[in-house]
Amino acid sequence: MAFTSERRYFANLKANLSAEVKVEFESAMSALLNQYNTTIRENRFIAGGATEVFTVALLRSTGIPARMYGEETDAGDIILPGNKMLSVKGEFAKSSSVRLLNKLGQGKRNLKTATIFVLSGTGMIYADPDMFDESDFRDTGDALVILRRSLLRVADNPGYFIEMEIPFKPPKEQSLHSRNASQEIAKRILYELELENLYNSMDRI
Repeated sequence: MAFTSERRYFANLKANLSAEVKVEFESAMSALLNQYNTTIRENRFIAGGATEVFTVALLRSTGIPARMYGEETDAGDIILPGNKMLSVKGEFAKSSSVRLLNKLGQGKRNLKTATIFVLSGTGMIYADPDMFDESDFRDTGDALVILRRSLLRVADNPGYFIEMEIPFKPPKEQSLHSRNASQEIAKRILYELELENLYNSMDRI
């Protein structure tokens, strides 16, 4: 079986995840989604990246020496012992599908990497390509998506599912109260470089 090691690592995570760390992960996700509303497009990348970081920390809390790997390859976000890779995908809207891959140009793309899905209203699901067939996927032209019902089918096996209280993203009308990642980064750079005229003008943006 091609994904024996990845499944074993998820089983280790499930077996050794303490109630305290699980609550911390839930709290981190709740704060992330409330502070960086993903109805703001650029915040989707921030939320996705932070979810990857939180997931690495979760794995490491159970003794798995995982580390971030997304900046080194397009094949996965996390590297595990034995050069095994995991992707992390979050879906925080009430959507019937989860985006897996953005596509550039024509041609078919396939899911190739074992993936941990963090789904609002559900929790954490482990899945890999051997668990699906073509009917579980949709090609939208610019992306490959997987049907939520297909992931929930996998979650029917308790070995591949960790129930968690992951909130849905706030409604669009609350985005005015959300943090904006680019503004925070810009303001920090201006502050660190002591560029007072620009920094003081930021309050009016």
